[in-house]
Amino acid sequence: MKHLVLLLIIILLISPWLANAESTKVLRYQGQSYDHMSLDSITTETQYRDEVRYQTCTRQVPYQEQICQQVPRVRQECHQAPPQTQCHMEGGGVVCTFENGRRVCRNEPPRQVCNSIPGQTICNNVTYYENICRYETRYRTESYSCPVTVRVPYTVNVTRYAEIDFQFENAMGMVNADLRANFDSSGMIQLTAQDYSNQALIVARKDYYNSDEGTYSNKTTRARYTISFLPKERVLNPLRMAPDQIQMATSELRFVMNKSFAPQQLLVTLTFQGQGVMENRTVRADQLFIRDLNPMQSLVIINFQQLNLYLPYGAYNVTVDLRLNLGGDILNINEQTYQSRTVYLPMTGM
Repeated sequence: MKHLVLLLIIILLISPWLANAESTKVLRYQGQSYDHMSLDSITTETQYRDEVRYQTCTRQVPYQEQICQQVPRVRQECHQAPPQTQCHMEGGGVVCTFENGRRVCRNEPPRQVCNSIPGQTICNNVTYYENICRYETRYRTESYSCPVTVRVPYTVNVTRYAEIDFQFENAMGMVNADLRANFDSSGMIQLTAQDYSNQALIVARKDYYNSDEGTYSNKTTRARYTISFLPKERVLNPLRMAPDQIQMATSELRFVMNKSFAPQQLLVTLTFQGQGVMENRTVRADQLFIRDLNPMQSLVIINFQQLNLYLPYGAYNVTVDLRLNLGGDILNINEQTYQSRTVYLPMTGM
């Protein structure tokens, strides 16, 4: 019983470590042309499976509903008026005439004059209300049970393996170096190197890399690297000093750098930031005009037309970023792998 309890305690203590386990190995270079390294890493990984579950869904169901309302209408109503007699009084007063040569006047009473009005039809517009009904489509919400496919997470223990092949070339004299490979829980390999002779620049070119082959619980990463040993001081000489004496005209940019013994390895990035202008250009080695000023420094001239770059006349914050394109990654620890300088420049005529 005591042994079982002790085993459980050990498992609990190492479980967090297993969940994020990494594997690291160091390979000593001793002049060999080929070597191999195997690493492994144990971790837990969240994976997903599809499950069908039932849940309550809703849908809109149409139905017909009768709608009635009172609508005003107008009809004409007529009636027959009977005939009637309309009378009024006419005449009356003093009436004078001449009789036998003399004027005779007398009073005549008014007389009644009557007119007969025939019967007629009289019509009027009368408003009334009529009950009008119609059917309209309505919708109601109905619930029903529906199947839904969901992604369900679950945890599995995963053992990862790394099989790494190294091919060495350009060995320089008495190189004394260690290559350190770190294999993390995500299946990625990271290489660093330490040259104890302080003479070699160690560059790794990735020739092959295939991650996560195998099953869900056992995965293998296979990689092949070519390791080159280059003369450090000659290769890194352009990066020992930041670009200096930067000048800009409407058609070109100039700067001074440490001499490069392999100009084809240079990679320059230019950034121009001004009023309403933001331009970036990457300059290849064959677009650089390089002229040696002295045994240790060179003048670099970059033609804007070659870069399809046309800047409005003015002043700019100009950044010159200088790197090396060695066809691989520099593995040396604590080596300066680029240089950069930003200056504020007005355009000149040069």
